[in-house]
Amino acid sequence: VAGILYAGNTVRVQGVAAAGRAVAPPGIINAASPTPGVITTVLISEGDLISTGQAVAGGKAAGGADLVIVSPLPGTAWQQLAAAGAIVDTGTVVTQLLPPDSGTQLMLQVPESTSGPVEIGQRVDLSFGSGNSATGSVTGVESAPLPAAVADTALAMSTEGSPEPVVLVTVTADTQVPPGEAVTATIIQSERTLLAALWGL
Repeated sequence: VAGILYAGNTVRVQGVAAAGRAVAPPGIINAASPTPGVITTVLISEGDLISTGQAVAGGKAAGGADLVIVSPLPGTAWQQLAAAGAIVDTGTVVTQLLPPDSGTQLMLQVPESTSGPVEIGQRVDLSFGSGNSATGSVTGVESAPLPAAVADTALAMSTEGSPEPVVLVTVTADTQVPPGEAVTATIIQSERTLLAALWGL
């Protein structure tokens, strides 16, 4: 009897594993140098609200002309990657920003081979930091997979080895997750009691 009660009360969760970051679409915003040069001044601080076209750093280009690095989109300054005195090349990322709604919205990477069952509306269990957790739901699924390196750039992640392509999934959290925080997730496919699973219900 005790065994039956245990099986009847124990929930078995089946889901798809994913990893990502508390960043809203389209992902991390990179303010990059348009030409080689040297950074002489940083014009913003991490946490500042930045508008489209706002200068985040300045300096001197290789030919002596003024060098201005601007943000291509609005967001919150997240990481300053180049300090005064840094030598930059064309395309060197100087500042990374988080789009509006980051923390309420998150982006996850799901390996293409396991992404088939993922659908809008499914519940998501999120883990982040030192034992912190939150829940949310899938609100967007990209139709085409991306090379892992491209997805890593969008989420400022680093996937080791030679991973398969991934599908980007957008999640809306029920409670705010610290913006920019790395997360792991389970996208819930089914929840059944152990007894139901044993009986094939």
